[in-house]
Amino acid sequence: MKQKYIKVFILLWMVAILLLFLYSNKLTKEVSYAVENQETQKRNTYTEPNAIFPDVETIIEQNTKEATARRQEIVKEEMDLEYITKYQTNPDLPKDTIRVIQEGNVGSMQKIIQKEYIEDELVKEEQIGTVVLKPAIPKMVEIGTGSRKKAQSIKVGDTVYVTSELLSIREKPEETAEKIITLSKNDAVTVIELGDTFYQVAYQNFVGYAQKDCFTLEKEMDQEQEEYSWQGSKTAQELLQNLSKDMPLNQPSGLSIEQFQEILTDSRDTNNVFAENAEYFYYIEQEYHINGVFVAAVAIHESGWGTSALSQRTKNLFGYGAYDRNPGENAYTFDTYAESIDLLARVFSKYYINPKGTSIYGGETAVASHYYGSTVEAVNTDYASDKGWANKVYQIMSNLYHKLS
Repeated sequence: MKQKYIKVFILLWMVAILLLFLYSNKLTKEVSYAVENQETQKRNTYTEPNAIFPDVETIIEQNTKEATARRQEIVKEEMDLEYITKYQTNPDLPKDTIRVIQEGNVGSMQKIIQKEYIEDELVKEEQIGTVVLKPAIPKMVEIGTGSRKKAQSIKVGDTVYVTSELLSIREKPEETAEKIITLSKNDAVTVIELGDTFYQVAYQNFVGYAQKDCFTLEKEMDQEQEEYSWQGSKTAQELLQNLSKDMPLNQPSGLSIEQFQEILTDSRDTNNVFAENAEYFYYIEQEYHINGVFVAAVAIHESGWGTSALSQRTKNLFGYGAYDRNPGENAYTFDTYAESIDLLARVFSKYYINPKGTSIYGGETAVASHYYGSTVEAVNTDYASDKGWANKVYQIMSNLYHKLS
């Protein structure tokens, strides 16, 4: 019986303690924190305010904004795929003669570009790949290396012969105009009208246009054995008078082949890249109405006088086609240095140095997607991220011009 009362007492005591605990828990909660100062440690006791919990929705919204403020997108842009010009020599043609034996046709390609934005501002743009949609057809050109004089000029009314294996006669003097008929090598046509890049000709009952470099006269070449001189009519002093940083690049320099050979013979050209290809800077002036000294200066700057590993491996003197992600793997590869010289001359002419709509070569007109003027500084705007590129290229141009004797 006594044990029973003891158990009841213990039970009541525990209930009392529990009630006391619950009651004290309603009172203001006191929390102790250890605070250290330079002199001693003491305990501060203060009343803890009501707990403030974070606004979860606000945090989620802020994080979402930060995540979406920077965004990326992939853009596909279609553009022309420029054709390659392949040169071959012909000792039966007189020096300074350029004869097209196959027309070149532009293809199309798709650039894959990755763009990065912060809010709506474009902060980064990088080309990450290309896809060929339509292959380009190379242009085939014969360069005369014979010692005879250049043939007489073609005149209206002359009978001329097709020099290319196949030649399209078109409705308009444009490379992309509709074809009327396709002629074969040695087919004879009559010249109706002369143009800068196209002749209007008649073949049987057909009348249309074709590139002038695809025709030759029936008359035999002059058989005189006198060596034809490529020496230009302008002296070094006359050529230097036009030299300035503001000189228009869409005008030929006027140098002869011999003068290009003179200025591009240099001890820094340890692989003889420029010495052996000097004449092509002359040819591009005739074909594309561009300053060949400028193109040579760009090639020298980008390739280190043809000594860079990339230029030696790809015969690409300009790093053309390379983009930031993998420049070594994506730069164009050419069979000859002449091909890269010719292509870049056309790229500069078509996209950089001529106003939109300007008649340039082969009946094409300038696209001018990177045109800001015809000077070295203007080309620098889009061609090179290095803001000092124009000064470096012009300095090379100036050095080359001053090598003229």
